Amino acid sequence: KGFDRHVQAERLMGTELVGLSQTDDGVTCQVRERRNGEVRRLSADYCVVTAPLSVLASADLQLAESHAKAVEEAAGLYEKTSKIAWSAKRRFWEQDVGIYGGASSVEAPIMQYWYPSAGFGNKTGVMLGAYTVGNHAEVWNDYSLEDQLARSASYGRRLHDAFDEDVVAGYNIDWKDQP
Repeated sequence: KGFDRHVQAERLMGTELVGLSQTDDGVTCQVRERRNGEVRRLSADYCVVTAPLSVLASADLQLAESHAKAVEEAAGLYEKTSKIAWSAKRRFWEQDVGIYGGASSVEAPIMQYWYPSAGFGNKTGVMLGAYTVGNHAEVWNDYSLEDQLARSASYGRRLHDAFDEDVVAGYNIDWKDQP
């Protein structure tokens, strides 16, 4: 929204950067439209890329050697992470146990269950059923998505008697798999 207020140039949303070349005269980007897969080439004096460096590094980069090296090195510093979210038809952690925000520590590789620190007293809610980072995420990411949900649910049952009754669905994301 800050860019919208101050930048009068074209802004692309819903696109994937697949190529970027920079010269003394400007920049050319190749972007893929997510809605139809079409690839377009765009040229401009400059561009602002908001993709994480780990994503940027996977694009075809034609940059000055020092810039390309900086992107590659910084992209390697990102830690692997993975999360699972459990959607619940009632906030049983608040109603039954009196947990209002914070986390419960569990064994690796899951590491933590996180409880929302907003929306107290709402009818429904979402809690994180795994938040893995670093080496634990590497181990976790080797499990299938179905196995991740099953392992997280087993800890949820140990922490909360109402888990099976009140959880509607689980959603997991391994950030390494995201474009």
